[in-house]
Amino acid sequence: MEVVVSIIIPHFNRFELLKETIASVQNQSFSNWEIIIVDDGSNENEFSSLKEYIFGCPQISLAKRTSIFKGPSACRNEGAAMAKGEFLIFLDSDDLITNQCLAKRVVFMNSNISLDFAVFTQGIFKEKMGDSNVIFSKFYPSKKEYLENFISDNHPWQTTAPIWRKNCFQKLNGFREDYTIMEDPELHMRALLRNYNFEVIKDVPDFYYRLLPKNVEETKSFWKNSIIGRVRFFQETLVLLKQYNAWPQYRSALSKGCFGFIKNMLLYRCNEYPNQLIEILTWAKMNSLISSYQLFLIKLYVRASQKNYFFLKKGMIYKLIN
Repeated sequence: MEVVVSIIIPHFNRFELLKETIASVQNQSFSNWEIIIVDDGSNENEFSSLKEYIFGCPQISLAKRTSIFKGPSACRNEGAAMAKGEFLIFLDSDDLITNQCLAKRVVFMNSNISLDFAVFTQGIFKEKMGDSNVIFSKFYPSKKEYLENFISDNHPWQTTAPIWRKNCFQKLNGFREDYTIMEDPELHMRALLRNYNFEVIKDVPDFYYRLLPKNVEETKSFWKNSIIGRVRFFQETLVLLKQYNAWPQYRSALSKGCFGFIKNMLLYRCNEYPNQLIEILTWAKMNSLISSYQLFLIKLYVRASQKNYFFLKKGMIYKLIN
């Protein structure tokens, strides 16, 4: 059977959830697919169980990550290099696709041969598809606005939303393997800065992102990675924009994203991440992404957080920061 679409799934110790993800692909109305699972160093029991589970399934391949970088980016790139299909979809190991997903996407791409990729609508679920009516995807009237929103950390779509022509994805040199967070917006920004031809389809969701509950340690790790990763993301986005001669055009979008990150994420945790706060403030001021007045108010808020000064009211200061 000819493989038309390759589905790349990174995996790390999620065998029970991955079985549901695999089943959602096996239930497709479109049959010319392959799954490539790239394991990221799961424990022996998980890997053995997965290997046994897919035994006898000719459309499913299992490989171990060989890159020096650990994380989903390296797994996705290795899976893409192995892919036999004309099209690529990157599916996370706990997410689900609807049974018409592949048929709809392949038909659309074959009907629009000038497109490098197309973006489809994403839903969210907790335990089963349909238990939430929240739509993750965002839709804008102009293609420029999609890039502006990626730059400002207001992501219009997520990793599984696009279907790529394999050759177009390869020309991007894949995901940055040294990124363990923000790797998908970074990839999508590069595609848009290179003027890749794409279309965003506003429809009922054809895939669903799973919201998993987090314990205390997982929550702590999530915020640590989110904060450290975004400090780097904003700094390197500036470099990327200059590389593509797009810095003046998108400076306000980066300013908006950087300031929003500081105000809405980092200030609440300024006592936990003082070094990251100092780093991003120094960098943002040096590149004229925040004003002197904003910087003054942010420092005043931090002082109020660190010292119990009765005359410094955090809530009042926070409202002034805009």
